[in-house]
Amino acid sequence: MVEGAGIRYEVIVKDGRPQQYAEGRAYFRHLELVVDERVLIPRPETEVVVDWALRVAGDRGGIAIDIGTGSGAIALSLAVEGRFEGVIATDVSSDAIDVARGNLALVVARLRSPVELRLGSFLAPVLGAGAQLLVSNPPYIAASELDSLPADVRGWEPPLALLSGHDGMAATAAIIDGAHRVLAPGGWLVLETDSTRARAAESAVLALDRYSEVAIHQDLAGRDRVLVAQLRN
Repeated sequence: MVEGAGIRYEVIVKDGRPQQYAEGRAYFRHLELVVDERVLIPRPETEVVVDWALRVAGDRGGIAIDIGTGSGAIALSLAVEGRFEGVIATDVSSDAIDVARGNLALVVARLRSPVELRLGSFLAPVLGAGAQLLVSNPPYIAASELDSLPADVRGWEPPLALLSGHDGMAATAAIIDGAHRVLAPGGWLVLETDSTRARAAESAVLALDRYSEVAIHQDLAGRDRVLVAQLRN
């Protein structure tokens, strides 16, 4: 584990390249995924996001949406472990969608919920979906923090999936501002954030006065990591 911009990274470097990229695979929860430089390497911290998503969704089914799916780690975990009417995974990067499509093919026999991949920016591909669950691990690094990231991260992982405006909050704010246009009444928003921005994200949700049960939860290292909020009925 190494630290950078408030985030814990578990990346083993092999000949200057992250081992997951060198080997072309990464492990996430119960999945073995294909990964390369087109997508982020899935982190253990994000497994906690899936824990909370499955917990709040319960057995109510409905549609689950993963914004910025990358390798498909979150969406495919939801589809394998949960029971939903459907899981929709979106990404602005066509390269990422290609990687996620390949991983979907690898786990298709294990799916408990059907999965659909959609190309598009933030919430645009899913507006009006009436989802029970909206999950995202959005980019949350400020442009000014790029140089502070470990060399194996800034040198290999896609900047599109890391950087989010001058303060690191642009993607998070966009999802928070528009989530009510995607969720059904009583639906849940579950966002990954880094510890330095978790309370700002919480404040942004509270300021909208659309949500109840707003809370920040910690990862296994005790760092603020997961924002959970329920849209009012």
